Amino acid sequence: MLLPKHNMKETALHSAALRGGTEVLKKLWEWCTEKLSAEEVNELLLTIDYMKEMTFNRAARSGGTEVLQKIWEWGNESVTPDELKCNLLLNKNCWKQMALHVSAQTDKTEVLQKLWEWGTEKLTPEVLKTLH
Repeated sequence: MLLPKHNMKETALHSAALRGGTEVLKKLWEWCTEKLSAEEVNELLLTIDYMKEMTFNRAARSGGTEVLQKIWEWGNESVTPDELKCNLLLNKNCWKQMALHVSAQTDKTEVLQKLWEWGTEKLTPEVLKTLH
């Protein structure tokens, strides 16, 4: 029930992240960490939906820093630094947009600022120059 089973690959975490509410997101995460193996939790966090978006992209789209912060924290606990960098910060959706681009469309500077801070912490200056 927690892992995607249909062809759209959208998970409950994707839906909760897009809605921007933290209570449902936290409850789902609690169930995931209780009922799934560490490998399944990683898979869930890194699941790409039909629009090639992860929960992180969806959270950036919602414009809420609290949801984005939670998913970032869970990513830091669950996946390797390389997976975090490549999959959360640099993952591109079907329109070739990273979370940074998606958040810029929401006109929420707090989210944009948070993503930039994490990017400067985790990405090299060379990679940062290519984010256009």
